[in-house]
Amino acid sequence: MARILVCDDTPDILEMIRFILEKEGYSVGTAESGAELLAQLRQEPPDLLLLDLRMPGMDGFAVLGEMAKLRRRPPVLVLSAKGQEADRRSAIEAGALDYIEKPFSLVRLLAAVKSHLPSQG
Repeated sequence: MARILVCDDTPDILEMIRFILEKEGYSVGTAESGAELLAQLRQEPPDLLLLDLRMPGMDGFAVLGEMAKLRRRPPVLVLSAKGQEADRRSAIEAGALDYIEKPFSLVRLLAAVKSHLPSQG
């Protein structure tokens, strides 16, 4: 069973994504901040990471920068309400594989997850 970690500072979004992914058969962990996420990554890296960009304290770009220092880095899908092309390009240049703009469709989210999981993509 693939393990997915979701990081977003909005509890409702975290729970909705967790519910959807668990219903699809994935094991899902959550983090509400960049610092919490990095602590979890150091303990047990997931197979895939879904990362919000806009978070208080350490934003998603800072998280991507810190992840570059890790020996084992999971593939990252950015989920963000920031729809500017510059943000999309910056996230991809920082190491994200895909950029999914909020609000997103469930079909788009699930297709991205399935295509970017190492064992399924």
